Amino acid sequence: MLKQSKIAVTVVLGIALLTFISLVVVLPAQTFASEGEAESGIEATSTGADNLEITDFEAMTVIIRRLPNTYFAAVTGFLNPEVQLPATVEIALPEGSHIIWFGEPSEAGPIEADPRFEDPDMRNEDGFDIYTVTLENEHHVQVEYNLFFSPATEAGDGSYILRMEYTPLTDLQAIRFKTNLPIGSEVLDDDVEFYGMNSEGERQYGRTFRDTTAGRMITTNLTYTSPRFQGTPNESRVSDGLVVTVVVMLVGVAGALGIVVIAKKRRTANADNTDK
Repeated sequence: MLKQSKIAVTVVLGIALLTFISLVVVLPAQTFASEGEAESGIEATSTGADNLEITDFEAMTVIIRRLPNTYFAAVTGFLNPEVQLPATVEIALPEGSHIIWFGEPSEAGPIEADPRFEDPDMRNEDGFDIYTVTLENEHHVQVEYNLFFSPATEAGDGSYILRMEYTPLTDLQAIRFKTNLPIGSEVLDDDVEFYGMNSEGERQYGRTFRDTTAGRMITTNLTYTSPRFQGTPNESRVSDGLVVTVVVMLVGVAGALGIVVIAKKRRTANADNTDK
């Protein structure tokens, strides 16, 4: 009888030990695994673009638009014309940028009638606000935003230096920078390109960079002289931008579509030469 009691006690103690081990080791491990899965799920859904197929731009334009009292920027991304719509794209702005207008500009009609992205998906990454939108009507998207500071500064010799910069998210066949200068200004750089006159009779200048690399900031400076008190705008303040958006948009679309076509022809020619 005593022997049987000892056996029973041993069994009970064994069961208790196994229970203790499962509570201390197995359950915490399962809990950590569940927490890891939950954290992983949250991270995966925090950026809505993760599960979308993003179409890369073929070319871009960056326009620093000067007004009498401020500057603002207009960035346009262009898809290859042969891309089938709808197409989802991503475009980056400096973190915290205030958007003036964001949409699919057409080449005719008032901008108020053009499709506009009212509440686009956005995530913050490496100091950029990255917007994800789907193009349904045009092969390009344009976003206009206010600059944090004046891009133009006065040099010691009385000339002015205007800085333009942008960091594309993907490799590009070409990216063009352009700005307008006050009437009577003179460009001091030898390697700038003349991009014609705007509707106010101001000359537009800039540079084009080809075969650029994703994630690498591209910068270019424009040195010029202007009539007295006209080198920079009178003051820097927020502008609604809509009164000049059509002008910027039309010039940007025509110019960059030409870049896309030229880049495509060059790739075709290179491929033909390789085959030979």
